[in-house]
Amino acid sequence: MPLVKSKSKQAFESNLKAELAAGKPRKQALAIAYNVQREAKKAEGGEVNLAVGRGEKMPVERGAGLTEKGRAKYNRETGSKLKAPQPQGGPRRDSFCARMEPVAEKSEKGSRARASMQRWNCPGW
Repeated sequence: MPLVKSKSKQAFESNLKAELAAGKPRKQALAIAYNVQREAKKAEGGEVNLAVGRGEKMPVERGAGLTEKGRAKYNRETGSKLKAPQPQGGPRRDSFCARMEPVAEKSEKGSRARASMQRWNCPGW
């Protein structure tokens, strides 16, 4: 029975049962089922750990957002193609500002959302 690549609990349990039925020891079966689930999460872009301390994100005081190192790590782990900010203007900036404005308006002062709006030179921020 092929393993199900999904991050759901049901898929994890189904994979675990399949590995146990194949005669693998419980510890090994758990490890396989866990790794399949973890790969599914990464494929969906859900489990990338980025930190300010490791230089992958900028602190709020410097404008928030990802650094080149952070973008490279995210792209490597998820297969994405994140690009650097476009604060000088253009269609990517306009799109970012339009999507982020409602989030920034609801957030507190000093938040990452507000800092990113300033870093991208969004009108009114």
